[in-house]
Amino acid sequence: RKTQSALAVLHRIGPLLQAPILMRQHLEAGRCTAAIKAYRRVLLIDDECNIDLLKQVKVRAAEAARDAKRDLETTLDDPGVSVSTLLNAIRDLGELNELELSSSHSHSLTSNSTTANEDEPEEPDDKKKKKKKSKPIPSPPPPKHPAPSTTCLNKQTFHF
Repeated sequence: RKTQSALAVLHRIGPLLQAPILMRQHLEAGRCTAAIKAYRRVLLIDDECNIDLLKQVKVRAAEAARDAKRDLETTLDDPGVSVSTLLNAIRDLGELNELELSSSHSHSLTSNSTTANEDEPEEPDDKKKKKKKSKPIPSPPPPKHPAPSTTCLNKQTFHF
């Protein structure tokens, strides 16, 4: 029974563990949209996860996502690319940028909320009940200078 349970767990997380390899295969075949779809699954892994195997999967998938971003930026820079390929690259690069922004935003929110709780001194239980819950600390504003890929996207969008 324990073996069957372990196999069932492996079958459930198998696609997640294979995501970085699958992303590389999609990128080599020129299917960036499919690679991004696989990357979305990996982003479900919490940054505070204590399982080394899942951490490694997330690191490898992030490397593949960076490679995809580099490939898409190269595609946008190529003057001989067809319009449909260019539009697909713009869409995929925009989606990758959104995924990176949302994952870094959620990570900053969790890190800010944990540091805020650590700074507060311990209070007796009766005071804790009376004290109102504090609002989460807002995340910092986006950087003043956009990423190169965002600048490239803006130029390409303006061009069309």
